[in-house]
Amino acid sequence: MTHDAMLFLHFRIGEHNMALSTDLIVEVMPLSDLKPMRRAPDGIAGSYDYRGHIVPVVDLTLVETGRPSRRSMSTRIVVVRYPAQHEQLIGLMAEGATETWRINPDRFAPFAPGPCGLVQRVRVEELVPQALLTCLREQAGVAS
Repeated sequence: MTHDAMLFLHFRIGEHNMALSTDLIVEVMPLSDLKPMRRAPDGIAGSYDYRGHIVPVVDLTLVETGRPSRRSMSTRIVVVRYPAQHEQLIGLMAEGATETWRINPDRFAPFAPGPCGLVQRVRVEELVPQALLTCLREQAGVAS
């Protein structure tokens, strides 16, 4: 089946180029100070006040490499909707998240050629640690 090119946000985890479909991205924000979260699961950098919503932020580099993301101009907080969690907003701290690319999704197998080498497509569900999802489910259960 042939698809039209889709819009993907490019970012890096370590030296690897990643592409995240923009369909669940709410907004890409500059990196700002995060509030610590008590008893947060590993990989959670803190929480972020996104337009009045408290959003947990996953440090993608920390989760994948054990090293925290670099604080640079190109490190961003990507606010996404997590569909399996009742459209919960989650922040993804991503290095090099400054460009979008149009790529035909059929080209990923699992990598596609991109402007700066091979690019791996990732999905929001693959980026969010299971421990965070469990924590969010527990909080939702308490709130309901």
